Amino acid sequence: MAVMTAGITDYIIIFVYLLIMTVVGIVCTKLSRNVSDYLRAGGQAAWWLAGTSMFMTGFSALTFTGIGGQAFAAGFSPMMIFWGNALGFFIQAAFLAHRFRQTRAITSVDNVRSRFGAATEQLFVYTVPFGLLWGGIMLLGTSKFVSVIFGMPLLAVILMIGVVAIFYSVTGGSWSCMVNDYLHGLILLAVTITMAVLSLIHIGGLHGIFAQISSQNLVADFQLIKSPGHLYQTTSQVAGGLFTPGWVWATLLGIWINVAGLTATGRYLSVKDGRDARKAAILGGFLMLLGSFIFFIPPMVARLLYAHQVESIKGIGNSADAAYAFMCLKLLPIGLSGLVVTAMFSATMSVLDGCLTGSAGQIVQNMYPPLCRLLGWAERTGKARLHLVKFVNLAFGLFVVGFAIGMCYGLSKFSLYTLMIEFMAIIGPAFAGPMVGGLFVKRTPPWAPVAAILVGLAASAALNIPQWLGHPLQWNGHEVLWHQKMIFLQLFSLGMFLGSMFFDRPSERAVSADGQPMETYDDRVNRFFRTMGTPVDFEKEIGKPTDLSQLRMIGLFGLLSGAVLLPLLLLAHSKRDVIIILSIVAFIVFFAALLLVVGLVNKRRLEQRLGAGAQADTAEAP
Repeated sequence: MAVMTAGITDYIIIFVYLLIMTVVGIVCTKLSRNVSDYLRAGGQAAWWLAGTSMFMTGFSALTFTGIGGQAFAAGFSPMMIFWGNALGFFIQAAFLAHRFRQTRAITSVDNVRSRFGAATEQLFVYTVPFGLLWGGIMLLGTSKFVSVIFGMPLLAVILMIGVVAIFYSVTGGSWSCMVNDYLHGLILLAVTITMAVLSLIHIGGLHGIFAQISSQNLVADFQLIKSPGHLYQTTSQVAGGLFTPGWVWATLLGIWINVAGLTATGRYLSVKDGRDARKAAILGGFLMLLGSFIFFIPPMVARLLYAHQVESIKGIGNSADAAYAFMCLKLLPIGLSGLVVTAMFSATMSVLDGCLTGSAGQIVQNMYPPLCRLLGWAERTGKARLHLVKFVNLAFGLFVVGFAIGMCYGLSKFSLYTLMIEFMAIIGPAFAGPMVGGLFVKRTPPWAPVAAILVGLAASAALNIPQWLGHPLQWNGHEVLWHQKMIFLQLFSLGMFLGSMFFDRPSERAVSADGQPMETYDDRVNRFFRTMGTPVDFEKEIGKPTDLSQLRMIGLFGLLSGAVLLPLLLLAHSKRDVIIILSIVAFIVFFAALLLVVGLVNKRRLEQRLGAGAQADTAEAP
């Protein structure tokens, strides 16, 4: 049974926003002149653009479905996930973001090669296909939810999300991904802030939430940290061990592992210098804190006021996953469900486009050159290299969409989602230790990362495979929970890598055929750390900034995104509906107009600096 049925107005809104995303891809095509532009915006992205993009790629529609369902059952506890993500951004801002940018890499795997060498690089890059499978599963999950809850054809939803994400990621690369991420962010925050405010008004504010919790005897369910073995007073599904003290420690450790590794460079490679990298991280952290509050208030209110209605929803597995959409139906004016669908699309598309472009970059930059040398092929460079990465990006996108469609028609019976979760539980911790340790410790032998990864994989398999076969690992008569295994495996992998320091020996100096000294492993490691510690001189290394162009382009697209909602005022049935629609439009337009105003102010300052008649677009100020 669907919660709501999309009408013609909803389809028009969805179509218009998908069209805007497509146009962004076309406009950004001219910005991608080489592989560096295509994969990391040529190191020219503004900090506010990169920070918003990092925020948007930090979650997906799962936040409003699966994690929202956990908020329905467990109250405030899921907020800790976003608090942890915010903490990760702030850690990066304080200690790591500037160093990530200063590696000057094009892809994150470039750093693996620079630090450890080709063997570890290739071991890492050959895990890329599993990321594509995960992308297909995520695409299907979002599409199924939207299909059931909003009454839209499943195949049409998959194609809408997939084809548009493929188009703009292939045409514009990282530029179009980040620009669309910013526009996605405006729409998403406008909708979710509105929903949080309406939900609070509906229940009587924070006082009303706590009063309902007390009167319904739900204090234990809504307690921030749960006691082990807590039994929830709901039919909704909550995995064992979630939100317990052990889970908290595992989550904090996982956050540190994720943010402090060589492969965590991500969007930091796109900004101009280390200072902008820190600004981007701070913005991402504050947006995560904001999201932790506004994303989960509606499902909590649904639990307190409409528990029976939500739990009676059929067709999506865990009925609590529909709590957020249920509250949208209750509180938003007619005609805005299409905007809610667009917001959910945007959350998944932001992750999907980054997955496609990032994976294509790793294939072309890190897998393709060694294959050329091995097979005796002539390696493509320049424009030919750019065309190749676009082709790989397109191929990956078609694979992800095709895989999602295939799961709809027969493959889903293999429980691929569960299989992928279990497989990632094996490979994730094994790779984590060297990626973190290698960022802080120099004195390890060349074989250390490969050995730590292989031993970590063996340990992960030993702990996880018995559970797949129906024989869960026991300790003192109790099943070992996933977060307990994750703590052990991550520390084990890190310990194996750090333990190799005792076997480190100085590298022997070799001489090439022409008598020249060859670079040793120690030389390469020292060069990596020296590069990472050297600030970026933007004007010398990159050239002229494009801040004004970014402000103008994204500001205009933002104004357009807000303007397309104004016709919804014709459908308003009350003064309340008018206020809600105008509030959403005003939020989007305000931040879009702010970009244009800042751009005009900076342009005038530059013209004054250069003299009358200077063309700001030819020599922009940071």
